[in-house]
Amino acid sequence: YSYNGLVIKTDDGRIILSPAGEIDVLAMPEGLISKPSLLWQVDSSAEQDAKMELSYLTKGMSWTANYVMTLGSGTVADIQGWVSLNNQSGMGFQDATLKLMAGEVNVVKDEDGVMEKPVFNTLALQAPRHASRPADFTEASLFEYHLYTLGRPASVRNKETKQLSLLEGLNVPFRKLVTFEADSDAGEGDLASAVKIKFINNKKSNLGMPMPEGKIRLYQRDAGGSLQFLGEDSIKHTPTDEKMSLTVGKAFDVKANHKRTTYVVTGKRSARSGYEVEFRNRKKVEETVTFYQRIGGEWKMVSNSEPFVKEDSSTAVFTVKLKAGEVRTIKYSFDSKW
Repeated sequence: YSYNGLVIKTDDGRIILSPAGEIDVLAMPEGLISKPSLLWQVDSSAEQDAKMELSYLTKGMSWTANYVMTLGSGTVADIQGWVSLNNQSGMGFQDATLKLMAGEVNVVKDEDGVMEKPVFNTLALQAPRHASRPADFTEASLFEYHLYTLGRPASVRNKETKQLSLLEGLNVPFRKLVTFEADSDAGEGDLASAVKIKFINNKKSNLGMPMPEGKIRLYQRDAGGSLQFLGEDSIKHTPTDEKMSLTVGKAFDVKANHKRTTYVVTGKRSARSGYEVEFRNRKKVEETVTFYQRIGGEWKMVSNSEPFVKEDSSTAVFTVKLKAGEVRTIKYSFDSKW
């Protein structure tokens, strides 16, 4: 950390350099600047009027994306995206053009060999332009990033945090999943649940704009019409047409217990394992449970009381529909090699 001293101009006209030492001067020394300034030296081969543009990097300005997803009574939701702009640069901007760039920008090491934290979001505030333009953000690809340009002038004061609308999707179809997961090495015990919301970021779902990294909060209206907070999750930079999965919380009224019933060694590096999973639906309505059994090595299912899908090389997925108040047990066994 380097401290270059402080310059103070008093009410009586004195200039004080580094107040700790209180060096007084009667007049501003040549070349001394009393406030942060940017000086140019421009060379021209001829006397002329020229339009010039200056671009430079500065710290003190940042932005983050935040989203609100309001679940409806059925299987559709409304999604609103917001940009939170934080200006700590020491300067305010009035009626400026606002551009936001989302992506992972690489930075080089400083003289001490320390690499700064990668910049995920950058912004540019340019000189005012008064031409009539649309009011919303428009998105365009730039190199390997995405650039969001606000279609109206933006004003942000120094030390101000401001929110601007980024995107909106109404009646976005979604699926709710109550999930449980178990590893093949797990013994007997209760399984932790996870409630997930899944949807697709595409035009068919009334979205379709690349979504910058940020936090998404989920709400739903209660019987009295008040919004209630359900949970939150974070998303990575998500391009269009990608599937999205949010973990909202844990199920209150749906429980599961996992138990290994058999384990027989069938070879030097092979075995047969048998399991039972008991699901308990304490709700007054029907619920569908998705159960993921993780299995290491090469494996083959040899018996199963419920249909399953081999999602990938290490996962068997069971989908179980439970009636209101139902307790149901599924059984399965598999051979594995490692």
